[in-house]
Amino acid sequence: MELRLVKSLWGVTPPSTFDGWIELLSRYKSEGYHGIEAITLTYLPEYDPNFLPALKSTNLFLLPQIHTSGGYLKEDGNYVYSSSLKVDDHLTSLKDHLDKLNTLLKTGDNPTGVNIPIVNVHSGHDFWSKSDATTFYKTLQTFLPLYPFKVVHETHRQRYLFSPRNYYDLPIPIKVNADLSHWACVCERLFKDEGNDGFFKDRIMEKFKGECEMIHARIGHGQGTQIYGGGEWKEEIEEHAKWWDIIWESQRSRNLDFSYVTTEFGPHPYAQHTSESLLDSTNTWMKNFIVSRFSKASPPSIPPPLTPPSLLVIPPSLIRSKATFSLALSSASLAFKSLNVSQSPLPLQLKFPSRLGEACIKPGHIKGQPYFAVKVASGFQRNKEEGEPTGSGVIMVFDAKTGKPKAVLDDKGYLTDLRTAGGVVLSSSALT
Repeated sequence: MELRLVKSLWGVTPPSTFDGWIELLSRYKSEGYHGIEAITLTYLPEYDPNFLPALKSTNLFLLPQIHTSGGYLKEDGNYVYSSSLKVDDHLTSLKDHLDKLNTLLKTGDNPTGVNIPIVNVHSGHDFWSKSDATTFYKTLQTFLPLYPFKVVHETHRQRYLFSPRNYYDLPIPIKVNADLSHWACVCERLFKDEGNDGFFKDRIMEKFKGECEMIHARIGHGQGTQIYGGGEWKEEIEEHAKWWDIIWESQRSRNLDFSYVTTEFGPHPYAQHTSESLLDSTNTWMKNFIVSRFSKASPPSIPPPLTPPSLLVIPPSLIRSKATFSLALSSASLAFKSLNVSQSPLPLQLKFPSRLGEACIKPGHIKGQPYFAVKVASGFQRNKEEGEPTGSGVIMVFDAKTGKPKAVLDDKGYLTDLRTAGGVVLSSSALT
């Protein structure tokens, strides 16, 4: 049995161009990954036309992650993870998702498609009864064999398989993806000391290991689905590794050709930081640990690099999710009212005539506040000739007492656009 390593794009800022995807996916391939796990917003061409061509060019397979009764954007631009309690809605949704995947699959009739060996599904609802779940998973058996890829169901919160008991009580067999960090969190323990009963290892894992086709490699604990900090999590790491050992032993005994493992440490708020580079290095540590453990070699002795850096780098995705227009209005209003106690010298401008570009450097501080900021906002008009945005920028935040840098807001100009819009609305209101 061979190990197939999968890179999750959760928490990764997606490139805006085909060349950007090629660069990113080529790096993942050079790091030893065989495939990419992605949700609909990445792999469906109507959301991102560049991802699948780049994936095919780099010869990586696609591992789709499907969210039943979800997986689409509302009119307001927010992602829908799950929208219904009804069993029929989840069945219809899953079939629709799988039908779309069939059109993307590489076949003799579609040689430009991509390889899809296995599909990961967040299925059902945590409010379902046992009868609801039995109806759902039994009905799946009537149409899942019609598709050319394996379909597995993740042990995930908000979904029916959020608890080991729900899984254990299902009267029909299903293929599963082991994200056991969720069970550790939901049950608030690692199941290593269950007395003479030994229900987790002797009953639940005895059933689970024979139905597990895939692993989401993330370390959970009794109070959360993701460890943080440094080397104090040795017990949690070892317990999860023991569960994975049991699963791999069963997969080998079942003569599976491949074991699929996604490294899936996630971004804030799963992580106690907002650094995309730190997230990437943590998943690299997890990948190296998995490779060593799978081959029964000595795993990396160093603890995972989970300690937050002293300088936070806040990614665009987090900024966009938190910085609303109403917040921009209130912030702009406060700034205008504080002009008499603020320090905001005229901005410094740099000109780049050959690119029809300029960069404005704007510092600002309100007296008495613990931080001051320096914004760099750029506009380069020739970028549009190359398919790139004309505007960009970044904001640096400093401690007003020590002068030390505390954070970088990698907003790519988004906050500048919000502030400008907020200022226009406030000015217009004042004039009417």
